[in-house]
Amino acid sequence: MAGAAAVVDLNNAAGDYPFGNSQATRMLQAGLEAVEKDKGWSQRQVAKMLNYKTSVVLSHMALGRVPIPIDRALDFARLLKMPAGEFLMAVLEQRYPGIDWPRHLAGMSKKPSSKAAESYVTSELEALAGTELDSLPQQVVNVLRDVVADRNAPRRWMALHEVPIVEVLREHHPHGLSPAKRKELDEFIAKL
Repeated sequence: MAGAAAVVDLNNAAGDYPFGNSQATRMLQAGLEAVEKDKGWSQRQVAKMLNYKTSVVLSHMALGRVPIPIDRALDFARLLKMPAGEFLMAVLEQRYPGIDWPRHLAGMSKKPSSKAAESYVTSELEALAGTELDSLPQQVVNVLRDVVADRNAPRRWMALHEVPIVEVLREHHPHGLSPAKRKELDEFIAKL
């Protein structure tokens, strides 16, 4: 069957590297090699950018000892500049090789309801960032996800003009304020 995706048969996987021959593992290896060559990033640096405490877990994924987590596939693809859809499909096939993912997912792609609105928001955010959204550091992407997911973002997130005030408060009271101190502060601010 020409063009069919390679599937890992875990029943035939031998040794300590059952995922070593999977497309996802090969893509991860190639992505790590590319960022090392192009950007000088070590595997340890990449692991840290992906919020792993050590690089051992990333090494095990790149060798095929452990599977790549599905929920992190897009983070890996973004950081390592891999085609996100292709890498996600490879990770799904790595984790669940018995499912014909392309057949089951065919025709399920959801088109945005308003291409113009999507491109405007994306363009505005990229202009503010000074780079493509896919090029942002993972920590920034994580914050953006939190903001978008939070239905009451203004209550939780500070405006730029609030940052200096909060920094002073944190500097002088790193563990927060007691109820009595908060009342004093409320009364002081009300008089301003």
